[in-house]
Amino acid sequence: PAQIETVDDFTEAMKTLKAYYGQNNPNYYPLCGRETFFRFAAWFDCANNISSEESNGIYYRSAKNGMDIYADNFYHMMEVLKGWYDEGLVNPEWVAGSYAEGDWEAAMLNGDCSIGYDFFTRPQWFMDNGGPDVDPDFQMAVLDNIKDENGNITVIHATYDPETKGGNAPDGRKVKGTIHWVAAETAVKAVCRLYENLIDEEKGVYNEDGSLNLNPNSLTVKSECYLEPAFAGAKPYDRFQFVRNGYFCVDAKDSKEDALVFNRIVSLKSSFKLPKQN
Repeated sequence: PAQIETVDDFTEAMKTLKAYYGQNNPNYYPLCGRETFFRFAAWFDCANNISSEESNGIYYRSAKNGMDIYADNFYHMMEVLKGWYDEGLVNPEWVAGSYAEGDWEAAMLNGDCSIGYDFFTRPQWFMDNGGPDVDPDFQMAVLDNIKDENGNITVIHATYDPETKGGNAPDGRKVKGTIHWVAAETAVKAVCRLYENLIDEEKGVYNEDGSLNLNPNSLTVKSECYLEPAFAGAKPYDRFQFVRNGYFCVDAKDSKEDALVFNRIVSLKSSFKLPKQN
C-alpha cells in the first residue's frame, strides 16, 4: 500500500492483482464494495459541495457520495472508472448496483476481491468476522494518501490499530494521542462561539490608566465548524459536550434549523501551566 500514491499507481496495482489472482479465478475482481460504485470523486477533485456556486447546483445521488458533473476533472474520472470496468478490475455487479453488502463481505473474506471502499472501521470488522478463520494470514490495511499529478494530497487515509484502543496495547505500546474526526461529506456545518473571561484577571483587573483590562479573546467565533450529522436535529437550549473543547448550548436567538449556532458555556480545565519566569 505504501507504493500506491496516485490514481495511476492504484490502477497498476489492480492490474497486477488481476493478473495474479484472476488467472485461475474467473470470479476475482481486485476492487469491490457496497452501495454505489461512484465513490471516487474526491480522488479527482470533482466532489460536490453543498453550494449552488461551488457545485453549479447539480449533484449526483447524495451529499455523501456526490460529484460535481461540471468540474474540470469529472470527464477524466469517468474515463478512468470506465477503464477499470472494461479491464475487469472492478466487480460488474457492484457497478450495476445489484451487489448487496453481504455479497461484498463474502467476496472480501473468500478471496474474490482484494480492495474495498468503506469506513476506517471496516478492516477491524473483517478481522473480527471470519477473515483469519478463512486464511490464517488474512490481513487488512488502509491505503496511504492519494496524490494528484502535481504531488498534492487529494485524499487522506489512516491506519486503524485496534490493539491501541483505550490508550494501551497488549505489547506495551502507548499511543501519544487519539484523533477525533468527522467526515466532511456528511457533517453538519455550524458556527461555534468560544467564550472566555471578559476581564483578563491574570494581568490584573485594571490597566495603569484605571480602565478595565478587557480580554481580547473573550469571544472567538469559529464560522466553519463540522459536526456529527446527528446535530442536524439540535434545538435551542440543547446542550452537548464537544470532545476536547467543552460544553456547548444551541443559541436560542441566532441559531436556525439550517444555520446552527453553538455557544460554549463551560470550557475544559487544562493541567498545563506556563513555566515560571526567573
